[in-house]
Formats: sequence, C-alpha cells, structure tokens
Amino acid sequence: MYTVIRAKSMIDENRDKQLKDPVIIVKEDRIHYVGEDVDNKIPQGSKVEEINLEEQTVLPGLVDTHIHLTLGTYGGYSDIIRESDAIHLLAGVANAKMALRAGITTMMDAGARNFVAHNLRQGINMGLVTGPRLFVAGRPLTITGGHFHFCNDNEADGVDQVIKRVRQFVKEDSDFIKIMASGGGSAYIGSLGGPTASQVAFNADEIQAAVNESHKLGRVTTAHCEAYESVRRAAEAGVDIICHCGFILPDGSRDFNEDAVRIMAEKGLYYNPTLQTGSDRYDQLRSKKEKEDNLTEAEESSLETLEYKFQKKYENLR
Repeated sequence: MYTVIRAKSMIDENRDKQLKDPVIIVKEDRIHYVGEDVDNKIPQGSKVEEINLEEQTVLPGLVDTHIHLTLGTYGGYSDIIRESDAIHLLAGVANAKMALRAGITTMMDAGARNFVAHNLRQGINMGLVTGPRLFVAGRPLTITGGHFHFCNDNEADGVDQVIKRVRQFVKEDSDFIKIMASGGGSAYIGSLGGPTASQVAFNADEIQAAVNESHKLGRVTTAHCEAYESVRRAAEAGVDIICHCGFILPDGSRDFNEDAVRIMAEKGLYYNPTLQTGSDRYDQLRSKKEKEDNLTEAEESSLETLEYKFQKKYENLR
C-alpha cells in the first residue's frame, strides 16, 4: 500500500531549503521517497491512495525531548500521585494521540511511575495505540524523598546505590537515564521534606557515577536541574542533556551561572529549556487579571513568580 502526498511546498531541513510542489510517497507506515517526481517510484499494479495538500506547506515531524505523557491532563502532583497506574496509562494514550495530531512524531518521555511509560511505548510499537515514536526513561533516578520519588523503586543514596539503579533501569530496557539533580517545582514534594526547586539533590560524585555507568551501558543521560548549583554539577559530570537550567538560588531568586554554561559549551552538552512549563497557568492568570482585575493575593503572587521565571529563562536562553 502506497500513499502519495502532493503539497504546495515542503520544508527540507536536510538541504536547508523549501521544496516547491513536492511529492511524498509513504510505503506502509514509512516514508519511501521525497522529491518532485513520482515516475518509477511505485511498482506497477500497487494500490495507491492520493492525498491532495496542494494549497498547504508540509514540514518534517517535530521532536519533543522533554515530556511526561502519563502525568498530564489532570490535576497537580497531589492528584496524580493518588491515581492508579491504569489512569496514568490512559492519560498517556490520550496525550500521545494529541501529540501526534499536533505534528510531533518523536518524543522522549522523561519520567513516569513504575512501567507505565514502557507499556505505552510497547502499545505504540505494537500498533495498539496511536502515538509518536517514543523513547522512555521510565522511573527517573532520585534521592530518597526527592523529586518524582512517587515513581517507586527509583531512590538512591550514595555512589553504589546510584550505579545499581542505573543498571536496573537499563535491564528494564529504559532508552535513556533521567537524573533528578535538584528538587522540583512541586510544593507537594517540598511539604514532605524533600528538596525544593532551589535545592540540589544528588552530590557531584553521585551524578558522575550515574553518567559514567549510563554511558558505559550505552545510554544517554538527561538531568532535571532547577537549583543553581545543580546545573554546574550536571555539566561537570557530562550529562548529555541538561533540562530547565533554572539557576534558582536558595532565596528563590535566579542568577545566570556563566561557569556552568561555559562547561556545557566546552563539552558539547545540550540545553533543554522547557520554556512552556507553567505557561498555561500564566495565561489563565493574566487573562483573568485583564478581564476582571480581581486576583486573589495567592493568584497575584503566582502571576508575579511566573513572570519573573519567564523573564529570567528568556534572558538565560539569549
């Protein structure tokens, strides 16, 4: 079965140009040919379906390198923690389908409870679920009581425990290893005594051990880094993808860490800014303020915090 897609133009990132009147041929579920001519590209007698997009522009599938498919669409962490793995999986199914319809064809799921993300990946690969090509971390590596500790059997303290956890995650067929190098932005986690977003989690030697073991076993590493010092520790350890880079100091302010960024550049590490995090809440509060101008004290504080966060993130990105 062949599908022939004709479009007005196509963005070709490989050749850094825009193709005019492109023809895209899909064989079964794989792209077979992209060009301007279909002659001799399809065997005679083959079943062919044609899709006319001659007034539209086609672009390659998008890649999202930081997502939590099974933890979205409903409530905050306090609600998510109480739900069953079955509900988590159903949320993942819904979000995967939504992502594919938005043009995202490859995703890295950066943390989920138990084996939910692995099950979602398997369902997509088997054709049972519609969704993007999925690479999963499964349970992220965290300290005792750390960010995402509710994912179960993922806490580690000390180099030996860190190495053992990494080996276990690889045994379970995780595609990459996610390291929670700092606390998270969830007040629910902080209220239990775990590290907040402004506090580091793993020690430098623990992060280094996680990176070394992951690389030895052929796995890429990513790290959740909100706290100021956590970014530098992850960079020095050679974490492949450093996420957030909040540069949050203990007092809650944010200050760009030039040393950490220099190390990232020297080592060729990647920065994943996750600029959209919190944008939905920010848009809601700003819209309410513009229409009603009667935010509660808590809402006003949240809006100011989010505005400050986005301002600093864009400054750091520049």
